[in-house]
Amino acid sequence: TTALTPAATFTDANILPGTFEKQYVEAEERRDVRISVVFNLVTKRKIGMQQSNEVRFSSVASDARLIQYDLTDCCVRGVQANKFAKLQLAIRKHSTHKIAFDTSLLTSSLSVTDIVQVQRSRENNIGDNRTETEHYQVTGIAHSTDGITSITAMHFPLDSSNVSKISDEVVNGS
Repeated sequence: TTALTPAATFTDANILPGTFEKQYVEAEERRDVRISVVFNLVTKRKIGMQQSNEVRFSSVASDARLIQYDLTDCCVRGVQANKFAKLQLAIRKHSTHKIAFDTSLLTSSLSVTDIVQVQRSRENNIGDNRTETEHYQVTGIAHSTDGITSITAMHFPLDSSNVSKISDEVVNGS
């Protein structure tokens, strides 16, 4: 919930021509939902019990569609399960698209979950040309034998103070 500095910046100069793709998230994936998380509640001297919690934004109806995540293999506390649910809700609310592009072979330490900045020039037929800057969380990196690195990433919007809207929603959201 503090200001972020991108691990790397990509521009039209280092994105290989013709490889940039932007795919918007379908409206159904952005609709209001409730999330149910199932986890194993573990306490000292007791056998773990399966438990579930339901999380939703305060503005979402209690009968909205329910999505369930089974975290029984990896989660033993309700607090962890609730944070995961809040993260999923925040991503649905704030992340509008995903991108993919190729660049020359990356030899830096860029890794999955890093935040990157992408600056691209947008030109249209009425002369309203502008540079657009967006932030993304890297979801995949693949290196090929021909010296090309392919990157996939999820839209990760920041506010005017460079604080993640998604992280802020998880920590401070209602």
